[in-house]
Amino acid sequence: MRDRAELLGALLAIERSMPVEHLQVDGAPLWPLIRIVAGSRAVLPQMQRPSQPSKRSHWQVLVLMFRGWLQELAIARHPRGRLLFFSDRIYQAQTAKGWVDRFAEPLIDPARASCKDSLLLVRTKRHNAELKHRDGLHIQDIGRMLALKDLVHWRKRRVPFSSLPFGTEIVRSIADTLGDAVADHLAKAVHSYRMHLRTYRKLINSLRPEHTFVTCWYSIENMAVAQACHEHGIPCTDLQHGVQGQAHLAYGHWVTEKVQAWTCMPSSFWCWDDASAQHIRSWAGTAGPKVFEGGSPWFEAKHGNVDTVDVQDRCILFTMQPVDRPIPDHLAEAIRHTDQQEKWVFRCHPSTERHAEIVRSWAAREHLSDRVCVEMPATVPLSRSLARARIHITLYSSVILEAAMMGIPSIALDPYAQSIYPELVDQGLVVQAHSVSELLKGLELERQVQGGNTERPDLGKRLSRLLEVDNGREK
Repeated sequence: MRDRAELLGALLAIERSMPVEHLQVDGAPLWPLIRIVAGSRAVLPQMQRPSQPSKRSHWQVLVLMFRGWLQELAIARHPRGRLLFFSDRIYQAQTAKGWVDRFAEPLIDPARASCKDSLLLVRTKRHNAELKHRDGLHIQDIGRMLALKDLVHWRKRRVPFSSLPFGTEIVRSIADTLGDAVADHLAKAVHSYRMHLRTYRKLINSLRPEHTFVTCWYSIENMAVAQACHEHGIPCTDLQHGVQGQAHLAYGHWVTEKVQAWTCMPSSFWCWDDASAQHIRSWAGTAGPKVFEGGSPWFEAKHGNVDTVDVQDRCILFTMQPVDRPIPDHLAEAIRHTDQQEKWVFRCHPSTERHAEIVRSWAAREHLSDRVCVEMPATVPLSRSLARARIHITLYSSVILEAAMMGIPSIALDPYAQSIYPELVDQGLVVQAHSVSELLKGLELERQVQGGNTERPDLGKRLSRLLEVDNGREK
């Protein structure tokens, strides 16, 4: 795995020195996609590349065509002017209200209080998860429509880079910097991007929302959404979902003079805290996306009162990440050296809940089944997990940020954390541990008294403020 800071520096050098702003496909800029896809591939060579759909029987294709067509008709019947959200299975959680989307849900009721209806388009959903309509919220599945578009599109010929302005030179530069394998990975990503551009241009044109919200703007789908919104003059906001630091391929530094060309970037960013907001402002300039510090609505809504948790019930929380080896080698030895009565909670990442069985098998092999329990993010809110935790351990998960909001120190097991949480390292809320002895020393840290959080207006007022700001050019 390459060093992220070095990688981002290499990509920025290409961004500065080459006319990347002129590289387009179907009228949309390509450099943001190339930077993020190529960089991600270089950091994680095992990353799954965009691939064509699995083969279907003739009968299955006919059924998909019919169901996809019905969903497309249903979309066309929705009124215009609503707030538009997108949901994927990894963002869905079970609550007292039933299944909800973690990023859309906190904004639905404040929007309704301002007489604004919301539409949630569900691309994928969890098994047996049923997101329900309610007053002010309309749900529309689009999974089969997307599958149908995907099936048709992958039968079309790909556009070679040689046919795009400066395409050959830029891809050659990527290959020279990151390797031929990375450059080869881009062709399928661009082909997938073209499909999503066609799909979301048509969808946004039909729905004409007042405002669109996405999470993880840098996914291929969401870049297409942002581009379609830009073309129709519709504001599009990226809701922060995790760390937005200097070493992040999507949120790290961009060449300010060229940012205005990236129309597939959202028109605004909703940030959790001042550090994230100031970082994006440092490269957005006056012509780039607007930045709004709105806090973490889901975390605020689910924030448990830590004082109600008995000290005897405290645990050590380990948040897992979607990597090939999710359990560090020295973790078993560290567990054996801690108090036998202390529980270790392994919380799976929303995108890799299959790791639950890996943890159970590992705990059994290490004879630690009585010390280790597994937690699923869809059924246990993160704030509840953190309320029980006396300390948090991870590789470099953005849960570090949410733990810090509650005064909980984190032990980071990956050196990457040092570069993305410098302020928390300085505050003593993040320490590095690369050995059993360092990890055990880190476990001696104490929870800090909560304080210093920014007092923010009511969430409804924050949402109204965002909608007002994103109609102008206020930064």
